[in-house]
Amino acid sequence: MLRSILDFCLLPFAFCLLPWLSLPLQGQTEPTFRGRRAWQLDNDKLRVTVLTGGGHIAELVLKNPPNGKEVNPLWIPPWPSIEPSAYDREKHGSIYGTDSEAPTLSGIMGHNVCFDYWGAPSEAEFKAGLSYHGEVSTL
Repeated sequence: MLRSILDFCLLPFAFCLLPWLSLPLQGQTEPTFRGRRAWQLDNDKLRVTVLTGGGHIAELVLKNPPNGKEVNPLWIPPWPSIEPSAYDREKHGSIYGTDSEAPTLSGIMGHNVCFDYWGAPSEAEFKAGLSYHGEVSTL
């Protein structure tokens, strides 16, 4: 029991270390995923990619699988993705829309973090700047 409590408490700490564990070494370029800034943890068995904008887990790939084909089980949108902080209603409205879902759709990739609520905001919350599924994925 104590072991599972410690594991649960250490998990957020481990995610806080992710940016420092995945910084490029001198002479290396910062990793990207489909044109987005990313952090990658990679070894001979597994590759995990987390987008810096929005915190989306973009891919979780088992490397060298028995069938020889690497597969990412997480959803990748068929449209181009941008950094969530770059969304501008005037500039990107024709691509992603202008409603409460638009900021989320502009940057969604793989696993979507829905915090601090799920679903659409009320009209008043939308006017105050809240987006679909909470604001965390648009930061």
